[in-house]
Amino acid sequence: MAETVFGLDLPHHDVVHGLLLAAGLREGLSEPLPVDTSPPQPIPDTGPITLTATAVAEPPVE
Repeated sequence: MAETVFGLDLPHHDVVHGLLLAAGLREGLSEPLPVDTSPPQPIPDTGPITLTATAVAEPPVE
């Protein structure tokens, strides 16, 4: 799904043997939002930024 929907190129070894994020899907989801086809707008340069990440799940115990 990630390759098809988002155009990602996932390494075969990682898909078969690695840890991947996953999400469950349920039936009865609402209709998808419309796709914005307007041209992208430039992002103004506001100087340096700091990115942070937060773990949302622990890896499975082997």
